[in-house]
Amino acid sequence: MNNEQTDWQPESELLAWAKQHFESIPVNGVWSPDSTGVQYMKTDEKTWLLMSMYEHPESKDYHNKMIVLMNAVGYEIATPDGFETITPPLDPSHQAEMHYQQKQELAMQWKCDCGEPLSNFDLENRTDEYVETIEGQLDNGQSTPLQLWRCHITCPTCEADIPMEPDDYHVLAGDGLFMQFTNMTARYTALTRMQNKDLAESGMFVGKPLNDKGSMFCVLGETYEGERVPPWLWGCLVVRTHLPSEENE
Repeated sequence: MNNEQTDWQPESELLAWAKQHFESIPVNGVWSPDSTGVQYMKTDEKTWLLMSMYEHPESKDYHNKMIVLMNAVGYEIATPDGFETITPPLDPSHQAEMHYQQKQELAMQWKCDCGEPLSNFDLENRTDEYVETIEGQLDNGQSTPLQLWRCHITCPTCEADIPMEPDDYHVLAGDGLFMQFTNMTARYTALTRMQNKDLAESGMFVGKPLNDKGSMFCVLGETYEGERVPPWLWGCLVVRTHLPSEENE
């Protein structure tokens, strides 16, 4: 595949983010930037491999810019011999599903240096490490504080510590394990919206006033205070704001 030249050059903030981000991803880790149609694997400490790319002008443009960005922070992007682009599906939801399935298939192939597949690890027994906070760049050109974290899992065969990008761990372990957090004293497990909805229906959530105007947090079930709730709000944590009497008339 021939890579086209681009005049695009990354700004200093993006270079700082990229350096930190690429260093934080372990060897054999896969990175699939959202909504780009490209996927890369880190094959060694200074090289990334183009795994897949959609046959689309925006995907090709993103890849050309990624070559510039990676070269600027000391990395190379390799392209396999005979590489061919993929025709993207027309249905966006199908496209997202196919993209996720590709990442899951790759995750099943990830292995420790000793050869043990990461899928055989005790994925529930992970530790989360805060790395640092950097300035991340938004699509509108503005910047915002962005926390970098790593998920650590331990090889059951050689006891090696495997640091992972949280997104990679999510693909490997699934929603249930990813939406947990364990500290020195307890484990915190996020509930799904439908679990919250069922608990709300059983009366488990009792709102407490947030201010003297009667505002409060509450979790919505199928009904709230005897009135039906739209299904897209079932299980959502919301703020109940009291309306002035004239608005209720």
